[in-house]
Amino acid sequence: MTWDASGCDTAINHLPVIEFAFPGPVRDRIVTAILAGEKTATSSLLQEYDAPGERLPVIGDRGAVIDSRSARVGIIRVVDVRVVALGDPPSLLTPPRRRPSIRERRDGWRHRPR
Repeated sequence: MTWDASGCDTAINHLPVIEFAFPGPVRDRIVTAILAGEKTATSSLLQEYDAPGERLPVIGDRGAVIDSRSARVGIIRVVDVRVVALGDPPSLLTPPRRRPSIRERRDGWRHRPR
């Protein structure tokens, strides 16, 4: 699943919660990376969606990212969903190319010649 992150708005309280890891330092690092635009994808096991009431994310789904204090700190929108065999795609095993963070893109736009 991949997404784009956007800042909080008044609708954030009405969105379903999206949690990454357990509360603590790992979650805090992940949330910081999401908000900085450095983390734009995640993966999970298909089996996790077999639980009652669970469904695979759908392109366009939005959710509120929570931090370790359960505060809603950002919104993500699903832009891609793929179901693949764990051992098949070598591209999933290689590190992705680094893309500029949202902050880097914003700073580049601010400092471009006019």
